Amino acid sequence: MRSTRDDRAVLPLGWALHVPTDEQLDAVRETPTGMAFATLRRHKVLVQAWRRLAGTGLPLAGLLREETLPQRRQQLTLPDTWRVLEEIGAGAGYRPALMKGVAARLWYPDPALRHLGDLDVWLPGQADAWHLCRNLMRYGWRLNGDELPWVKATGAGDEYGVINMVSTRPDRHDVDIHFGHYSVRHCAWIPLTAGRVADDSGRPPRLADEDNLAVILANAAGDHAIGLKDVNDILLAAGRGAALDWERVRHLLGFAGLREFAAAFVRTAARLYAGAPREPESLAVIRRELGGARRPERVPDGTGSTWLRRSATVRHAWRVGLRDGVRSAALSAGTAAVYYCLPLRPRLVRWAGGPVDGVIRDRSPRRCVRLVPLQHLARLAGLQGPPARLDPVAHGGIAWRQAAGIPYADNAGAILLPTVYGRLSLSRVRALTAALSGPASPIALPPVRSDDAGR
Repeated sequence: MRSTRDDRAVLPLGWALHVPTDEQLDAVRETPTGMAFATLRRHKVLVQAWRRLAGTGLPLAGLLREETLPQRRQQLTLPDTWRVLEEIGAGAGYRPALMKGVAARLWYPDPALRHLGDLDVWLPGQADAWHLCRNLMRYGWRLNGDELPWVKATGAGDEYGVINMVSTRPDRHDVDIHFGHYSVRHCAWIPLTAGRVADDSGRPPRLADEDNLAVILANAAGDHAIGLKDVNDILLAAGRGAALDWERVRHLLGFAGLREFAAAFVRTAARLYAGAPREPESLAVIRRELGGARRPERVPDGTGSTWLRRSATVRHAWRVGLRDGVRSAALSAGTAAVYYCLPLRPRLVRWAGGPVDGVIRDRSPRRCVRLVPLQHLARLAGLQGPPARLDPVAHGGIAWRQAAGIPYADNAGAILLPTVYGRLSLSRVRALTAALSGPASPIALPPVRSDDAGR
């Protein structure tokens, strides 16, 4: 949805590049406190707004102080979470790199002002990612049951995905482990490589600014919504001047089919900064560097619409698939339309359920294979699942195996079942649970067909 009059009165509190004028603060005082808070929360600029209003005595300032306290405390615990990640990686010869919001914090004059959700880290390959996952479990993290691990593969067979880890301790952050490329909407991706990691002395490794900027835009495109938090990030990055390689940014966005979204982002940035004492110089920069698409997407401000997100994703899948011909475009758009309209929650069914061999053999960017812990499914089925013999020391990615003709992923002793649409057969889960008391056979995966790449 577009910003309303009340939204525009409150948004100056969340600006990172300008301080609100006295007249704008008067407009904030006239806005109902609940409505003002809802706007700032939707745009994820609560801490920035709290800092602006601190000491004013306004009811909104008191509400912001109370509501931002958990996040401000969480900022203080970030070094401890990072220390755990560094220790795990150092023992196995790798270093995770910061990405997305936790890396964008470094663009802010005061990093604590930037909204911080999960701690997103990146690793080049799945072997290191799964090693980090297994070892985080030793420190009190667990797989997120609401956002299960998933994996895709490019046309060349390069695997990429995300493992979402939830901390069981309130003093540590949830961690999203990204490996390989960064997935964009249904079937595109941003190519990420180890050579594009900045590793300054005294600072944690992080994605290069250009790559992280493209990832932040891709993340907003996936949500199909543009908030002030995202606008602040990009404007602050653009303010770095000659330090930013805009040709690289445009290449990544073009590869991912996001030039139309980037043009919409520029328009939204100008709208969200309307009323500023002067237009930010970095707004002129992104207008020049990113605003060239002739038909920008239609994107809501703040929280997006489910229907708009689905339709934008289908159109984007068509455009990206069209690079490989009309057949690929139709397949990409069709699978996107189906995938984003179905309930995907993993569940046990009595007929037409997986896991089936084709789920892992026919890999492509438009096939998102999620991995469900067998122990979770066994509990749902009222079975005694096989004991989890997780070996955190083992270094390597998941191994695809099969028992009783049923495919599964072996995460160094922890069993994960692959699914795309969430339908898992009760009888197959029972058969696999019984069969895992014996030896399992490895599965040899063929290379992905080039005509199924979908880019």
